[in-house]
Amino acid sequence: MKRILFIALLIFVTNKIFAQYYETGVEPFSVKWRQISNGQIRLIYPSTAENIASKYLNVLFLTDSIIGSDYGISKSKIDIVLHNHSSLANGFVTWAPRRMELITHPPFDGYAQPWNYQLAIHEMRHVKQMYALNHHTVKVFSYFLGQQATGLAAGFVPLWFLEGDAVASETKFSNTGRGRTAEFYQHYRAHYLSNSKPFTYDKWLLGSYKDYIPDHYSFGYQIISYGNLKYGSNIWSNTIDYVTRKPFTIFPFYFGLKNQTELSRKQLTEEMFSYKDSVWTAYLNSQSLTTSKIILKDSEECSNYQYPHQINDSTIIVYKTTLTDIPSFTIINTKNQKETIITHPGILIGKPYMNDSLIIWSEYKPHLFWDYKDYGQIIKLNFITKQKSIYNAKKMLGAPVYNSLTNEIYCIEYSETGNCIFLSLNGLDKLNYSFYFPDSSEPFELAIDEKKGRLFVATVTNNGKEIYTISPDSSLNRVYGPTFKDINSIDVNGDSLFFSYSTDQTEEIFLYNIQNDKLFQITNSCFGSKYANPQNDGSLLFSNYTTNGYKLSKIDSIDLTKEIVENNLQQNPLVINPSNKSYINIDTVKIPNISYKSKPYRGIGSLLNFHSWAPLYFNPYSISEESTVNPGVTVLSQNLTGSTVLVLGYGYGKSHLFRANLRYYGLWPKFSLGYELLDTYSYLYRVGQNYYTPTSKRNKIKLYTFLPFTLCNNSLISYLQLFNSIERTNDYMFEESINRYRSGLFQMNNGIYFYTIRKLSHRDLLPKYGVSLTAMYINAPYNKDNLGSLQAYNTTLYLPGFLTNNHIKVSGYSQIQNLKNFYYSNKVDPPRGYSLYQSEKIYGFTIDYLFPLAYPDWAVGSLTYIKRFSVDFFFDYAKNSYPIFKYNQITTQTYHLQSIGLELNMDFHLLRTRYPFRLKFQQAFTGNNFSPYAKFSLTYDIYGNSGSVIKNVEL
Repeated sequence: MKRILFIALLIFVTNKIFAQYYETGVEPFSVKWRQISNGQIRLIYPSTAENIASKYLNVLFLTDSIIGSDYGISKSKIDIVLHNHSSLANGFVTWAPRRMELITHPPFDGYAQPWNYQLAIHEMRHVKQMYALNHHTVKVFSYFLGQQATGLAAGFVPLWFLEGDAVASETKFSNTGRGRTAEFYQHYRAHYLSNSKPFTYDKWLLGSYKDYIPDHYSFGYQIISYGNLKYGSNIWSNTIDYVTRKPFTIFPFYFGLKNQTELSRKQLTEEMFSYKDSVWTAYLNSQSLTTSKIILKDSEECSNYQYPHQINDSTIIVYKTTLTDIPSFTIINTKNQKETIITHPGILIGKPYMNDSLIIWSEYKPHLFWDYKDYGQIIKLNFITKQKSIYNAKKMLGAPVYNSLTNEIYCIEYSETGNCIFLSLNGLDKLNYSFYFPDSSEPFELAIDEKKGRLFVATVTNNGKEIYTISPDSSLNRVYGPTFKDINSIDVNGDSLFFSYSTDQTEEIFLYNIQNDKLFQITNSCFGSKYANPQNDGSLLFSNYTTNGYKLSKIDSIDLTKEIVENNLQQNPLVINPSNKSYINIDTVKIPNISYKSKPYRGIGSLLNFHSWAPLYFNPYSISEESTVNPGVTVLSQNLTGSTVLVLGYGYGKSHLFRANLRYYGLWPKFSLGYELLDTYSYLYRVGQNYYTPTSKRNKIKLYTFLPFTLCNNSLISYLQLFNSIERTNDYMFEESINRYRSGLFQMNNGIYFYTIRKLSHRDLLPKYGVSLTAMYINAPYNKDNLGSLQAYNTTLYLPGFLTNNHIKVSGYSQIQNLKNFYYSNKVDPPRGYSLYQSEKIYGFTIDYLFPLAYPDWAVGSLTYIKRFSVDFFFDYAKNSYPIFKYNQITTQTYHLQSIGLELNMDFHLLRTRYPFRLKFQQAFTGNNFSPYAKFSLTYDIYGNSGSVIKNVEL
């Protein structure tokens, strides 16, 4: 056990270095990059984003001067890269290299503020955090390590702080922000007010497979806001200052926070929830709650029934999400409580549309080749006839609705030039460009009056959110707003316009009467209400929040007695200093309207960007090299557009060491070219009695080229990669034609890798369905007489088990060597419990049955937090054969290898860090006599995202 903990701690510390080298993907090679700048901010963007670049830079320049005052930081140097070809709204800041990347496509579920404002406040706060970390001891280390020193320091800061602090800035420096939306914290409120079994600090912090736990954005904001409320805003800047002065304490954030509050992180969290529980309870006791009927029996499992549409008295369609399955459109029979899945869509782009026979939605569709090129694809499904239509427009489309009177689909397009366009679709490939929305408007949702065909659009403007009608002549007529309240989920029935937004502590449903200009609050629920679906009989179907998610509820008759006298601002008694006006509010100041003169971003300066270095010789992209760390120097370059990565290193071990590796992703195919000089002598492939002692140091050069194809990413993920590697070493092989050894060994590996798998749900251990295939051919074209060739094939089939989240995995493999004088290293694994040292031909299969055993959510102090136990029963079989020299002749030796056994897995977090670990105990019984074989192993995920970049450590 001590050995396990030692290795886990070593991994934890080491990965703070290695996890920061973050390659995010590239734009198409056809993109022409341009740049503009203001002060220390440089904006790099595709030429098609020329119309929006200045708008972004103006907001970013303003926020740069106001966001970091509590850290004592005014303006900061930062490079910002815009991406305008992606439909997935996002942004991030990372160091090594130092940059901010922003996707300009506005979200369909954002709050009441333009997208460039949201990005500017949130992401610029991350910039200030990183600059605040580059002080004192960290600053000294930055002279020796470059930008990676700050990235290393960030590894000592909890993710909940980084994101919670940025969310707090959204709320503090604007009239909006997620801190003012009740939905952002409603699960905590519901959990405490319902007298549920209290969750531990570790569970709130690190998540659970058993229960739904909000993400680190929400968790962090709760702590940040309470810390500011009780201890003042300097609590966090002082804590970060402690981190920069004493990073050598391994857990400096813990000690820094305790120095400020005399509380541990756990104690502060418990105190925070105790305080908020009292506020929530007092508010709830003062309310008169709406009475509604529960449509479905509540279950103990967390599930969300969203966007309900009632077809008749006994049938409802919903979009359902659960922990045990991927999202689905589901039809519900309310009489017998039976649920039937219609289909599993991909990632939704905006609100879906439903009527009595159709479901129409937009979903994410990736580009075949490029990471930052994708689409919003409209799909229409008639769930009565099972007919499915896909609109392959290759545009960023979202928020569709259907006009049954004209048989048209209406939707919103966000173009790469920054325009928002109203479209109508008449056929699979026919688009009608109806009109462009004003430049200051970001439409995010459409609604239609089914009887009259009257169309409504909800938009975000500089003044908040507004709702308009769209006239037949394509003119916009404002119906409601502007308001900084977070209006969402609009629906219409005659002159009644329904939508949701946050009241003091809950999100509720409101009705706005278009004719008499009056607003009424329809629900006053315990935890929150959303997704109104008005009925012609005067009733209202909606989703009511509970401790187990959104459940279907109904009000038989809408009460119009609670008229609301509006105020434009969305209040929340728990936001940071809501009455303090001493800071700049970005929604109330005039943003400069400066147009900047742009110039091309190209040349050698756009390809090389040396950002980090170290007085050591190491490979920053691997911790399992032959020479992990030696005295020397390593320098790293990654250009800002992500196309070029260069590593150069010189060191000294037993002799001189050198490494150079260039990765270039800007073309298709992509390639990696590397050279390495080692301090070992060249290998000698000895033949017979001939002997030679190499005197030169071993070197190798390798060119790896690959063609990646992302075939689909909806409920299924399909990926294809063709690859080729050519490696040349100065190893020695005997050449009979000259009767001596010659230096220079070329090896080639050509292959294909393919998989199509169903996406994993939160509780899945393996894909429910899927298949993967790997095939490769290895040879040495100039040394055929010595090395021959090798063919290897591996196929895996994934199937569902007998119970939910149980899995069956069946794999088959074969490997055939055209054996000459020497073996190639094996490319397939033998049955568990065996070691495969040599093989000419091997055929085999494995069968696994994997299932979760328990979700304990146990915390052993601060040492470890155990989230899941699972079991894998397996049976492996292989037939291996190879030649041996026996009785003065060569014969073929054949072995039948088989093993049966189980693997016990424990998923856990160590020392309250974000990185998931899996401890595996394998017990195999091998051969006909079932000889026992046991071992432990540890796997870990350096990005805190199970399934990505897994390293294995044998214990």
